[in-house]
Amino acid sequence: MLPLDHQEKWPTTLKRQATNPQSKNSYYISEKLQPDYTCLAHIFSQTTGTIVEYFIINHKIEKVKELLLYDELNLPEISYKFTYSSVAHLSSQF
Repeated sequence: MLPLDHQEKWPTTLKRQATNPQSKNSYYISEKLQPDYTCLAHIFSQTTGTIVEYFIINHKIEKVKELLLYDELNLPEISYKFTYSSVAHLSSQF
């Protein structure tokens, strides 16, 4: 089991990666939380009932909805901001 301080950092770290992708999810998460990604992913899915990738995608989608709702960015800008390869790729997430 991971130390409690790591468990408390999970949501913040994962949401930060979802809204401002820095690198591949597994590299970023392992770098920020220190344990082996495989170990972290296993514990995360046991604890939350979902996998890390779905958590990140769901958070991205919520942020995209906010941006669309408040007309802050258009679809091409949003797809670029969240590192989708195209607007079609972004749209397929819904």
